[in-house]
Amino acid sequence: MQRSSARQVIEIRRLEATAQGRTGYLGIIAVAENATGKGIGRLLMEAAENRAREQGYPSLLLDVFASNATARSFYRKIGFIEDSMRLRRTI
Repeated sequence: MQRSSARQVIEIRRLEATAQGRTGYLGIIAVAENATGKGIGRLLMEAAENRAREQGYPSLLLDVFASNATARSFYRKIGFIEDSMRLRRTI
């Protein structure tokens, strides 16, 4: 799903099965900074959930940067829970 005008506003780039095949993985979802707070993210997630249901996935998985507090808050509000954590160390 993609809508565009002079600036690209929203995008769902990938929806695919996880290695276990029981969960849809939402690879990339983006809302342009100038379009946040207008309900676009919620509409994108509804579209992704509908696509996932159509493809037989009972759940969705996505990644979000730990530093992205706005996105993390949004995902919690719409029912996502933290499932795993990735750790990094500079060497």
